[in-house]
Amino acid sequence: MDTSIGNALIVGGGPAGALAAKMLSDRKFNVTLVELYPDPSGSQEKRHAYVISINPRGARALRRVGIDPTTDLDCGVASYALIRNGTKANSAPKIKKMDEPHVFFRRQKLTAGLLEKAKEAGATIVYGEKLTDIDFDEKIATFESSETGKVTKRSYDLLVGADGVKSVTRTLLENRGLFDGPVHTIEDDMQYQVAVLPHWKELLCSEASVDAPDTSFQSYADRSSNTNSLSFPLPDGKTLVTFIAPSG
Repeated sequence: MDTSIGNALIVGGGPAGALAAKMLSDRKFNVTLVELYPDPSGSQEKRHAYVISINPRGARALRRVGIDPTTDLDCGVASYALIRNGTKANSAPKIKKMDEPHVFFRRQKLTAGLLEKAKEAGATIVYGEKLTDIDFDEKIATFESSETGKVTKRSYDLLVGADGVKSVTRTLLENRGLFDGPVHTIEDDMQYQVAVLPHWKELLCSEASVDAPDTSFQSYADRSSNTNSLSFPLPDGKTLVTFIAPSG
């Protein structure tokens, strides 16, 4: 006997879509999530991927969905200390210790972990299909396989667009005049670069000593040049550094 309260169709399998699939499945929806790209658990991880930081407030929100990022996802690093590095010569770094951790994930690993939780809750995950059209009157969405070109139509009672900043779902809503809310974008003239380096303690000179946990994350800011860098611990013991500087 079908005890679901309706069909929920989620477009987009990033962290937001995966969490929506988990939450709606727990609430007895029959959930299908459709993602354009391949299964992140089986595809090769990009070395130069940005880190997603889940702060204590974000962790509390995840727990309300039934996922504790510090115990239920084994692909993250919990950090209880921030090292602030100054720009003055011979100035000692400042260490801020925290009662609740920030948890750091590579985006692809976090997404794979959340999608697995959604599947455990009963959601159906479909990879490699692109949304091409939505009949909002009949509540039918049309998808096309990126590999074979096969067209599949899926009906829904609840439609969730979680397909990112260039959302096809939102564009189709706008084209039908069903969405007239403002969409804010923030553009800056900064450039970003990511590098994977050895553990930060291995990069210290022999005379330097920093009394901080191995899983500390770090910040560096030079106001004179408007340059910043952030470094995050990775599960394999290495450090992922994001450099932020003015373009050019």
